[in-house]
Formats: sequence, structure tokens, C-alpha cells
Amino acid sequence: MAKWTIIREKSTEGTIYKDGFPYEDVDISWLPSNIRAVQSSDGVEAAVEYNNEQVWYPNIGTESWWSNVSTAWTAAETKAAADLAAKIAGD
Repeated sequence: MAKWTIIREKSTEGTIYKDGFPYEDVDISWLPSNIRAVQSSDGVEAAVEYNNEQVWYPNIGTESWWSNVSTAWTAAETKAAADLAAKIAGD
């Protein structure tokens, strides 16, 4: 399973790490606004940092927003690859 970290940078943007590899300025509008950060070492259990407390979830997959994490990271990866290909083609 992948190791995930989400860090909210702005109200609807943040950095998502998958196995230590980050993408910045990712649209995280799907993440509840009172969550500041999430860390999961296995994609199952997770520590969620809210505005004023930290909560441990033994099965983060039960949270409706969790399914968006991988999708958002993959979209950022796809965009980065397209940007790189466009840059190479333009050189």
C-alpha cells in the first residue's frame, strides 16, 4: 500500500505526497475545510489533523473524501508529464 501525506496550503490547494513524491498546488477542494493535514503510512490507517485536534482513523477508507486522494495525485502526475512533454517538444 502507498504512503500518503496531504498538507493544506490554501483553502482549496495543497501538496499531496505518495510514497514521498510530492505534487504541489493540487486541487483539494474535496477535502473538508477543517482538515489541515493527513498522514497514512499504508493507505488504511491515518492520522488526520483538524484545526484544533488530531484524530486517528483505523480505516480512513470509510471517509467519503478519501477516494479523491489517489485521483487528485494521479491528475497532478499526468499534468506534470504533459507539461514536461510540451516543454521538450518546444525546445
